[in-house]
Amino acid sequence: MLLGPGDKVLYHAAAVLASNYMVTQVKLALDLWREFGVSPEEATNALLPLLQGTLNNIRTVGLPDCLTGPIARGDLDTIERHLLALKDRDPSLLAVYRELGLQTVPIALARGKINEEKAQQMRALLRGRGSGSSRHSQQVRAASSPSGNGGPGRTRRRALSMTRKR
Repeated sequence: MLLGPGDKVLYHAAAVLASNYMVTQVKLALDLWREFGVSPEEATNALLPLLQGTLNNIRTVGLPDCLTGPIARGDLDTIERHLLALKDRDPSLLAVYRELGLQTVPIALARGKINEEKAQQMRALLRGRGSGSSRHSQQVRAASSPSGNGGPGRTRRRALSMTRKR
């Protein structure tokens, strides 16, 4: 690989995005797990198989086919629940979640599992322009509340069961 005069800086910036910022994202994830009572050590142990699987999929399947998750599926309800939960529990992460989501939409489109209409709906939701009716938002809020099916208690139990499997 032969780098041109300005390429070394871009090469280094790419390395920072791929490596250093992955560390930052894991730290942010650990902070969220602390919100529902899981220690950084337990959270790390629970997340490592996911991270290792993701890296393996990048290596073996490649981009864009390795992309999974709600954006890859076009799952507006889950994305909206994430946004509402972050707004309620850790609003400082909303901008990060939104921007990473917006950067992920083109990957999902390239993967071919969503169409342009679904991509536009996700972009609007991630930009804060909503996805639907206030009734839909109320249903999503109820599902993500502590007493709903998707509340922190369920997530904590699932997280702890994941860490105990190791």
